[in-house]
Amino acid sequence: MKKSLINAINSISSTEEMNQAITLINAKQKQLRSLKARSVKSTLSVGSKVKVNGSRNGVQFGEVTKINRTKAVVRIDGHLWNCPLTIIEAA
Repeated sequence: MKKSLINAINSISSTEEMNQAITLINAKQKQLRSLKARSVKSTLSVGSKVKVNGSRNGVQFGEVTKINRTKAVVRIDGHLWNCPLTIIEAA
């Protein structure tokens, strides 16, 4: 973590400033996730082979069967999974 970021956090002196910082961080996080999802979506098409980086099942490989606005339906070992675009990579 950058030292300037740590200093900025340490300079927060009220709950109101903390709430504003949290709101800004959440907005930035949403923007970054949207950018990643958009870039993944542009590289995918139905039938694409993908790698899914799930938290519970680890890395799995599958095939895209449908692409929605924020998620894609991926066939993994004969089962269909509705996966967020942010955890999918082209294989």
